[in-house]
Amino acid sequence: ELFNVKHFIARWNQTQEALDHSPAWKFKAACRRWQLYELTTHDGRYVTIPAFAPVPVRVADWMASSLEWLYKLDAVDKPFVLLDADTRWSDNRTAPVPEEAFRAWLKDPAGTPEVTSLFTPVATAGVTEETVADERILFRTTAIGRPHIVKCTWFPNWKVRGASAVYRVTPCFMLVYPEQETVEIFYGSTAADRIGWTLSGIGWLSVCCIAFRAARRARHPPEHP
Repeated sequence: ELFNVKHFIARWNQTQEALDHSPAWKFKAACRRWQLYELTTHDGRYVTIPAFAPVPVRVADWMASSLEWLYKLDAVDKPFVLLDADTRWSDNRTAPVPEEAFRAWLKDPAGTPEVTSLFTPVATAGVTEETVADERILFRTTAIGRPHIVKCTWFPNWKVRGASAVYRVTPCFMLVYPEQETVEIFYGSTAADRIGWTLSGIGWLSVCCIAFRAARRARHPPEHP
């Protein structure tokens, strides 16, 4: 459910028996020894509103922090916004917590009330429509200002219209706070991409100039006395 898995194919007998006895899974079809099951606990949407508001935290290594969060099963419904030193956090309602408090919460949530108190409940209804393509995600919502998690992998090239920024939220999804009913997340370019394209263009232009001069010399060899 966390990764928006809706269907699962099982072949091992013990896996099939476990799915048959789980009320969350529904048997759909079988082909020889393969069996298809459907997860009924969610609707398969990529854009969801979490039950608790994500807590921002500044970390040195977002990947290691994300894995530590993922390994703690009790933390799956408590998302964190993973901010590095250069990421600007625009939500003034909640200040980023230090990494030490985040790690202490992972070890003992009950012993860190300063972090636990930040997980305020959020009404999960609001998303009315979504369209997900390879380089474009469009959704409509009535929950303006509330956190929306997009269950697609975060990357710096993702840009947004209808929200101020795209944040990285655990485990490595995208998070936006809509400022209007229609939000479009699209795959754009970064400054590094544009610099790379410029340098590539200069390189190809240099190659063309060298090739042109070489061809001209071949057509008009210099005269020797």
